[in-house]
Formats: sequence, structure tokens, C-alpha cells
Amino acid sequence: MSKEMNNTASIMETAIHEITQRCDAANTPCSELLAAFVARTIPSHHSDNNDDDDYDNPSPLFALDNPNSLTEDDVLSIINQSVHLITQKNSPSIETIKMQVQFTTSRLKNEKWRRDKEENIVKERRHLVMGIVNTVPRGQTTADYEFLTRLHRDIFSYIMKTADCGGVVMTNGGNGDGRSSSLSKDVRRGVEREVASAVDSVLPVIALKCFVFLNAEEKRYQIDELESIVLGIRLFNKRM
Repeated sequence: MSKEMNNTASIMETAIHEITQRCDAANTPCSELLAAFVARTIPSHHSDNNDDDDYDNPSPLFALDNPNSLTEDDVLSIINQSVHLITQKNSPSIETIKMQVQFTTSRLKNEKWRRDKEENIVKERRHLVMGIVNTVPRGQTTADYEFLTRLHRDIFSYIMKTADCGGVVMTNGGNGDGRSSSLSKDVRRGVEREVASAVDSVLPVIALKCFVFLNAEEKRYQIDELESIVLGIRLFNKRM
């Protein structure tokens, strides 16, 4: 390290790495997030020298508030104080910070899980709708019942993906492992019955005889309309 460290990222990475290494050596597990939290609480040794009349240029309260002015000795002091705090036993202040770190870590994991789940659902919906709008009976002027039944099942699956995505958001509370719960089996079965009933009432299998011969744009419009109507029916039924 040079006497004057001007790279903020380098300062943080160096301090956090050293803090975690020293804590591990002291048999006190320490995550990088915990090390960062604690390091941010170390007061600046300049803060006690503030001139009460110097309101325009007050010294930083915490050491890392102005990392570009830190010397090697300053960084080593932050590391030593952070390790001392983290390795303390039965300290209310450090236990509070640990709980905050655990909460933050769980929330970040939860958000990532939900975001990944929603992205997967969007991809699956895109794949399904492309299959629906591009599906036409091959070598036939009319579609047979088996063909229409498969298409109807695909439309049902597409609309159910909306319910799956809503379930990820609505049950976003976590299982205690940093992940949200998707729809439970019992709830999902109920939703499937609702969606199937609504789809059958608006677009029964027999009605797909006309649908399959629409162009792709018209099919997409019809699917969007169906999805909105199904959602409206479900909301109406919940208010009954």
C-alpha cells in the first residue's frame, strides 16, 4: 500500500479482505458484507478536531466518508478496530449489526430469486405464445379435435404463467432461507380450476376452429384479450 491511497474501490477491497481473513483466523466467521458494515462505523480520528465555527468544511464523522484522504496507517487502524469489534463476545452493538447484515443478505437473496423466477416465467410465456400464434393445421383446411385440444392446452398454460408470476410476487415473504414461496399446491390447484373454467367459458375448444386461421398479429391480440378477460373473471369471482 502507498502512503496516500486514492482508489476508493481498492481501499474497500483491501480492508474488507483483511478484516475477513483476520476474523476467520480468530475463529469468528465474517462475511464481506459484515466486514463492510462494521468498517463503515469506524469514526474518523479527525472528527474530534472539528472547529465548532468551521461549518463550511467539517471533518468527516466516519473514516470511510472520505476514503481518498486515508493513509496506510488510517486503513490499518480501520482494519484493527473492525476486527476488534467483530470478534467481541456478547456485544449488543455488534450483534445488532450482525442482525442487520443477515436481514440485508436475506432480502438480497430473496429479490434475486424472485427476479430470476419472473425472468424465467417471461421466457416461458414468450416461447408459449410464439408456438400458439405460429400454430396452423398442416395440410388441412380444418383442424381436427385433437389438434385443437393441444392448442387449447397451450393457451391455458400460457395464461397460467401469469398466475405463476403473480404468485411469486404475492407470496413474497420468504421461507426463512432467503427465497420467496411460489403458489402452494392447494392454491395452485384452485387457480388452475379458476383459469380453466374462465378459458372454457370465453374460448372453448370448438371456437379455436376459427382462431387457428387468423394471422399471427390477430392471434396475439385475441390471446391478450383472453388473458385480460380471464383475469377480470377471476377478480369478479373473488368479490362475489
